[in-house]
Amino acid sequence: MRIKNTEGDFGAIRRRFIKRLKGVYKDITALLKQDTLSREDVENIRNIIHKLAGSGATFGFSGISLGASYCEDYLVRALNEENFKSVKPQLTTFLSVIGELIEFHPDEPVLEVKPRMPLSREAKHVYLLEDDHELAGYIAGELLLDDYQVVLFSSVAEINEAVYKVLPAAIIADIILPEGSEAGIDWVNAINKVIKPPIPVIFISEKGDFNTRLNAVRAGADYYLKKPLIMKQLKQALYESVYKKPYTPYRVMLIDDDQLLAEAFKLDLLHHDINVTIVTEPFNAVEEIERFKPELILLDLYMPSCNGIELGQIIRQWPEFASIPIVFMSVERDVRKQLDAIRLAGDDFLVKPIEPWQLSVQVLARVRRARMINFYQEELATEIAHQKIHDQLTGLPNRNYMELKIHELLSDAKLTKGKLLALLWMDIDNFSHLNDVLGHKAGDQIIIDVANRLSSVLSNSDSLCRLGGDEYAILLNRENGQVDIETFCKEVMALFVAPFKIGSETLRVTLSMGVSLYVEGADTTAHEIIKAGDIALYHAKLAGRNNYVLFSEKMAERLSRNLWLESELRRSIDKDQLDLFYQPKFSADGKQLVGAEALLRWHHPEIGLISPEEFIPIAERSSLITDIAYWVMNSCCYQINVWKEQGVCVPPIAINLSARELEDPDFLNDIVVIPERYNIAPGALQIELTERTVAKQDSFIVNALNRLTSAGFSIAIDDFGTGYSSLKNLQQMPISLLKIDRSFVINVPEDKGNSSITETIVRLGEKMAVDVLAEGVETEAEAAFLQEIGCQYIQGFLYSKPLQSSNFLELIKSHASGIEIV
Repeated sequence: MRIKNTEGDFGAIRRRFIKRLKGVYKDITALLKQDTLSREDVENIRNIIHKLAGSGATFGFSGISLGASYCEDYLVRALNEENFKSVKPQLTTFLSVIGELIEFHPDEPVLEVKPRMPLSREAKHVYLLEDDHELAGYIAGELLLDDYQVVLFSSVAEINEAVYKVLPAAIIADIILPEGSEAGIDWVNAINKVIKPPIPVIFISEKGDFNTRLNAVRAGADYYLKKPLIMKQLKQALYESVYKKPYTPYRVMLIDDDQLLAEAFKLDLLHHDINVTIVTEPFNAVEEIERFKPELILLDLYMPSCNGIELGQIIRQWPEFASIPIVFMSVERDVRKQLDAIRLAGDDFLVKPIEPWQLSVQVLARVRRARMINFYQEELATEIAHQKIHDQLTGLPNRNYMELKIHELLSDAKLTKGKLLALLWMDIDNFSHLNDVLGHKAGDQIIIDVANRLSSVLSNSDSLCRLGGDEYAILLNRENGQVDIETFCKEVMALFVAPFKIGSETLRVTLSMGVSLYVEGADTTAHEIIKAGDIALYHAKLAGRNNYVLFSEKMAERLSRNLWLESELRRSIDKDQLDLFYQPKFSADGKQLVGAEALLRWHHPEIGLISPEEFIPIAERSSLITDIAYWVMNSCCYQINVWKEQGVCVPPIAINLSARELEDPDFLNDIVVIPERYNIAPGALQIELTERTVAKQDSFIVNALNRLTSAGFSIAIDDFGTGYSSLKNLQQMPISLLKIDRSFVINVPEDKGNSSITETIVRLGEKMAVDVLAEGVETEAEAAFLQEIGCQYIQGFLYSKPLQSSNFLELIKSHASGIEIV
């Protein structure tokens, strides 16, 4: 049978095969006329017959393939046994078969293969059954770009009426519809029982469970795509459903030293819209794979210069080729050798001779599956690449993106010509507390809402990134003079004046922000810009949060010193560098010693005395503050016990604790038993907390205070007047003493404002039935005013500065008769 078409002529290839048979007949006949056959002669004959065994049936001569196969087996035995005399009778018999075919073969009728005609415009009607109108509109708009005419339906009733009037080329159907959770499947199942042949159907759905997919398959679905849709995937599925051919032609490589057979295979594959390239020389294969990028390789097992298994193993050594399916082809019928080929380098094995239709079916199935796998691998790789530089929660670029973007901008030559590059590094104030109180779901919503507000002030050239946790960064990239950086920072801070609505809660959320700037012409790296922004943020938090700070070199120096101090502070306890001083407390007239406040001092062997104002904040920002509090509590109790054993009547000593220590239940459990360890009553100690700590009115603070008072400690509120406590909150706490902050005592009574505040606090103490102490009293006038308005106690340099333990002991002894236990 001869086949004519525009892409090649099978009849011409078949005639070339018959011409090859004549050449084979002539060459073997000449060899048989020799007296003897050498090993080389037999091997050459075997190679010739091997090709005939694998190709005869392909060209319509199954007898040639069968005879050649038997003859080749005989020649292989002869080669193994070195018995070349016995091959002549076998070859003579095979030549007679070839001679008969050469002498008589009927002319075959010509079968014209017409190329597929594209569907008419009318045939590109697509029905879309989708009740999500926004999604339906998006799909219709995208398919319109590919010249499809999409008719939209939102219910089964609507589409059912239309489909019996005009049959569409394909149907895209949602599964979950107003009529039911599988209404789309039920409807398709019903129409496919009536309409023959069935209409191609592509299901789209958020459902992805096994049973739903099974029902879709049974209903006759061509494809099942899970939402959210990948439009490229939908277009490909629709094209292949409508046109019954690949969205883009498949690419197949044939590696076979039999040129004629390869051309016959190629011709048939071309009829199925498969692009084919032929390689007859194995040494050119890798270079051709790089050029052609095949989706499937058909590889002959036996080739003289390099066998198929060797070539397959070489191909697999290239990472970019490792996933290309390799199908071996050979007349080899030994199952063990077939399995070896698959095990070492292949995916399948086809036994020659192969009918063209058989090859095309195998190739189409293999390539379709390979393309599907590649598609999902590409999507996965794209998703991984996206996730690598994007935050999953907000969808914003992440830290990796920010670093890459800064590198890119710094390498841009135009940046040095009037460009402003600024990094705003920020985080949410007290986010961990919000997260703990409201829960992680609410915390995630805060993260998203903050991102949305920040996005509202950006231009197209700016970038907003979420760095992780509650940290963000804005990368400003604008023309110099286009924006004033401080004005922009104020604009960002103003975004957070309005409260946030999270569920039923209305919250005030604020940010702290550090700003680093690229200096035009400076030799600055991305790492340095990021580090500067982080340092500036650190100082913004030190300054009280809810503000912004621009980076300066002094900040870096200060941070470096703080890091060094933190490192040294960790060793200070073991190296006996810490000491306690005692700030005495007196009655307002200064005559009675009523107590003292234990103050920590750090004597560093290299730089001398380090102020608590410098190292206490460092300790509070690390875990060191708890270790130091243990040390202070134990040291103070030990000292009180020593004095008691000396017969000294010791007034109550106050110890300062922070909110961080009160949050730790283990810490509370440990300190309440420390006084007992040193044989002193808990009443010998007073716990001082800042007003800012108790003003939060958090449940853990209240619980901690109740635990301390029930254990016998008294509670004092330090720095009172600065923490904005409400009277209602204070009355709910077990407080015995209010300490007026030094800032309200200065220059009373001359400073009328301070005088008024101080007197108000004293009156508040009277109403609450708690004592009041004024801090930082330095003048007789201040002491006289405080005594006049009824303030009970005074602490300050007027009567005594902080004293070492030995000096405080002398003070206690000098006031032995006038010590008041408060």
